[in-house]
Amino acid sequence: MAQYNQFVSRSQEVGGGIPVWVRIPEKRVAGWLLKNQLKIGEVVASGSPIEYNYKTHEGRILKCFEVISATTGTDSDVIVLKKTARTPQLYSGMNVMVCPSTLTEKGTAITLSDSMIKVGENDYTITVSTGALGALTSVKAGSFIVEAADAGASKAMYAIPNELIVDDTIGGNQNAGSIAFGIKNIYENMIPAMPDIVKNNIKYVEWEWFPEKGE
Repeated sequence: MAQYNQFVSRSQEVGGGIPVWVRIPEKRVAGWLLKNQLKIGEVVASGSPIEYNYKTHEGRILKCFEVISATTGTDSDVIVLKKTARTPQLYSGMNVMVCPSTLTEKGTAITLSDSMIKVGENDYTITVSTGALGALTSVKAGSFIVEAADAGASKAMYAIPNELIVDDTIGGNQNAGSIAFGIKNIYENMIPAMPDIVKNNIKYVEWEWFPEKGE
């Protein structure tokens, strides 16, 4: 008796009128299979930083959150993060840490719970026990909180990006995407904000600003 495979699929398109690329880049023949466990329907914006392994064709996106303010109290630390149309989603179960000063430096990371997160229209507010993320002396406006590989002491960032994703990506049971080939011309202010240590590790990029001068 013959047996046949069954394939069930569903799709959803994302994207819009936000200009990201000065010119659409060429793409590598092989793209990436995403190792992040995205929520179903979670959107990750084009231009997000990704650690791409050209041998295994696997990718790990690093979620970065720009700080608006940070205050330390007797019992709790409160960090307010910028939230825009391009910012990654922040939610319970994520491991986060203060962005280190180098790509390989390690730090203290925690797992977020619902009680720690308040979602506003234009910001996320994280409230944690004092010192849970280490001393906040370096956390100020313009600094970053990033996704961590795990929770606990002496933890690394979830990924060390070396590329940018080409298209918006929406979370599914499994995700794959494209990697740019050659020089990338991109509007820095139209993609998710990232720390300088991450930005400077992305190779073959010509950064632009939107709107361009004279427009």
